[in-house]
Amino acid sequence: MTLPVIAAAEEDSAIKQHATGDEVALIQMRLRELGYLNYRPTGKFSDMTVEAVKKFQAQSGISPDGQVGDATYAALFSDDAKR
Repeated sequence: MTLPVIAAAEEDSAIKQHATGDEVALIQMRLRELGYLNYRPTGKFSDMTVEAVKKFQAQSGISPDGQVGDATYAALFSDDAKR
């Protein structure tokens, strides 16, 4: 699978709570596809998205902080992503 390209606007490129936009919707779609998110993508990184990311991180052996940094992003869009 080819990873979608997300442009980082700042040094801390983690996508986190209160972020909005297409990148967030893409992450939500992937979390839903993997079974971590049970509602339709909104493009808003809300509490439900934070909790879904934490569950995914815990299953993937990543420290669960609820933010989508480089390691989480790579694992999320990997062909071996944990369902």
